[in-house]
Amino acid sequence: MVDAPPPGDPYRPPQPQAPQPAQPWLTPATPGGYGTSGGYRGPVPSPSNGLATAALVLGIVSLVLCQWMFLPGIMAFILGLVAAGTAKKIGGVGLGKARAGWILGLSSVVVGAAVWVFGTIAFVAAIIGLAENLDVPVGDVADLGTYSTTVDTCDLSSDGLVEMTVTLRNRTAFEQTFVVEGAFIVAGSEAASDRGSVDVPARGTASVALSATVPAMTARSALRCDVAEVYEPFLDSSPSAS
Repeated sequence: MVDAPPPGDPYRPPQPQAPQPAQPWLTPATPGGYGTSGGYRGPVPSPSNGLATAALVLGIVSLVLCQWMFLPGIMAFILGLVAAGTAKKIGGVGLGKARAGWILGLSSVVVGAAVWVFGTIAFVAAIIGLAENLDVPVGDVADLGTYSTTVDTCDLSSDGLVEMTVTLRNRTAFEQTFVVEGAFIVAGSEAASDRGSVDVPARGTASVALSATVPAMTARSALRCDVAEVYEPFLDSSPSAS
């Protein structure tokens, strides 16, 4: 019988060992798994550009509201430029939205400013025209029993010019001259007026054309032409110079 070598004997042969079970929690970390250098690693999020989306939304809103306010357009323009700069730093994410946002914002400011300028010019022109169109001298208000009126046409052009045709019937047995004052009513309020004289044969009819300027953005559905008054012509009874 051979004796076992004493403990610590350098010439002791290696003893067989039982296999150790695998320990998956100690394996190197892999993407999407568990490991010793940081634990679970999820998917890397893609970069986003929220400013670009905000600029695009503001640009659309500003284009709808450009006739009433400029603030959304200014904000869309500024946000669009900032978002475009951010997009270039993150690989172009949201660059298209940013450009669309600042272009829409700038367009809304330009369109809104043009509407306000032309609207103001048209309003001033209407006020001036109201004074100029009433330069036809009139006498007394004509007797209602001597005439009747009918508005035949009320045409509105794109630049705000309104043309009205009035047919006047003379109910008397002799020829008369009448002065017709037409009213151009926008949204229930008189926006302009015009006067014109017409000679009407006895028991006959004659037409007179009246025109005026209303704000350029006036909708046809909001416009109404009417006869405000009919006058007798002004007769200068002062003695003539000898």
